[in-house]
Amino acid sequence: MNNNKTNVRFLAQLGLLAAIEIVMKLIGLGSVPVGPLYMSFLTVPIAVGAMTMGPAAGAILGAVFGLVSFKDALSGVGMTGVFFQISPLNTFVLCVVMRVLMGFCVGLIFKALRFVDRRGGWSYFIGALSAPLLNTLFFMGYIVLVFYHTEFIQSKVADLGAVNPLMFVVLLVGVQGLIVPNVKTLEQVHALVDYAKYYPIGQRGFCPSRKDGWGFDGLGSVPETMRHFNGETLLFPQCETAEALAIIEDICAVDGVDGIFVGPFDLSISMGIPGQFDAPEFQAAVARIVAACRAAGKYCMFFTGTTDGVVDGFRKGFDAMAYSLDAALFIQGVKRDVEDIRSRL
Repeated sequence: MNNNKTNVRFLAQLGLLAAIEIVMKLIGLGSVPVGPLYMSFLTVPIAVGAMTMGPAAGAILGAVFGLVSFKDALSGVGMTGVFFQISPLNTFVLCVVMRVLMGFCVGLIFKALRFVDRRGGWSYFIGALSAPLLNTLFFMGYIVLVFYHTEFIQSKVADLGAVNPLMFVVLLVGVQGLIVPNVKTLEQVHALVDYAKYYPIGQRGFCPSRKDGWGFDGLGSVPETMRHFNGETLLFPQCETAEALAIIEDICAVDGVDGIFVGPFDLSISMGIPGQFDAPEFQAAVARIVAACRAAGKYCMFFTGTTDGVVDGFRKGFDAMAYSLDAALFIQGVKRDVEDIRSRL
């Protein structure tokens, strides 16, 4: 009897989430066109189902998402409509199979995270975040694997100025910020600004369909749109070389540079004091970078692997602190829980 109730509840919840996906698509909330692609919100019900009901539910909801997407391909809508003309079978795999795989993997990832995060905190955040990330990874990965050498994609590659598949994916999906390593000269900084910013700051190519946010932003004129997106796209050269440190005031003064990201390890190595972050000359370098950013009205960011470093960085005047690495935090969480378990045995 209990099994029957459980099955009914499972089917009811699954049906509700599937209905939400379909309704979101029908009323226009499921996806927003962004150039030749669509930014989808249909991964939200998939993430909810995969985390609360398991990988199988995630796979089923992924199939619903995929079938809705495949319907667009059959109708000749967007990029998938073009792909359908090239290869119907591969388009079905792209739209449906990749979404099934995405939903299933989200469920598996969440189960693994919950084994570590027994209190149920950060695992929900990472589980939810994994849905759109995996959707992009599998979808764009299959496009590169199967369709990259087609005439249609190669024309996009040429338009975007991409020199390899990875650059094509990044440029097609879009970015709102660039952190560029190993900067040494003002010439390099000016070149970065030219690539990242529209006229009159840089020389980034302007596509007419961007002028009104693909029909959704309604920003108005071309100059107004370029001004808006110049403000929305952030450019952060890294100060991680002695050469960049020597001209940091000049770098900060460049119009189009929004801030500086300090790479402490490479900077200390370049200064000849590898890893000696407490050395007077390194501390003086950090103070100089912060002062240069403040004088130019630019953001300043710093990387650290400790919570003490985060607090210290904010006290020194940094606007933002990049804390640790995802793998390191995961390992720390596992060690902490293992130690907790052993202490109770």
